[in-house]
Amino acid sequence: MDAWSARPDRGENPTQLQMMRCKPGHPLGGIVLGDEIVGAYTHYWKGRTSICLHPTCDACDALRAPRWYGYICVMAEVGKALALLELTPSCLPAIEDYLRDYGTLRGAKIVIARVNKKPNSRLQCTVTPGHFDKGVLPKSPDVKQHLCKIWELPALQQVIDQQHAHQPITNGRVRTMEPRRP
Repeated sequence: MDAWSARPDRGENPTQLQMMRCKPGHPLGGIVLGDEIVGAYTHYWKGRTSICLHPTCDACDALRAPRWYGYICVMAEVGKALALLELTPSCLPAIEDYLRDYGTLRGAKIVIARVNKKPNSRLQCTVTPGHFDKGVLPKSPDVKQHLCKIWELPALQQVIDQQHAHQPITNGRVRTMEPRRP
């Protein structure tokens, strides 16, 4: 491999997806590119969000409870920019209803909004069929890979395998990582 190159030659995605978190009065959304949600328990610790690495987790040792968040890749309807959308458990009923009716999130239009003006108020979620043909939508980037970059992890699966703290749980087509407690 040449050290100087005009383009990545290993199929790498040179751009990092921006994380979109909903703020009061500013609904967010887009067209979902993936089939399902990638979920993880996280902590807000030392000024940033990171994945819970229980039992070797400094935030858990400091008695900070982990919170579940889900992540999906969405495409803006105008401009077609890609981003990661952060979801909370309050979004799951609407998502599970949509999955029951349509079998996949790919191609769905999702919109999330805060229910009031508080920055951490509950999220309200609506999921409706999108107007894009699923066949012409771009392939969803690897959400776990992008989360690993954001959280500065070498690879999410390696961390999970090394510390054996999380066991995947399937709830319909929504997959979460549940911390195992002693």
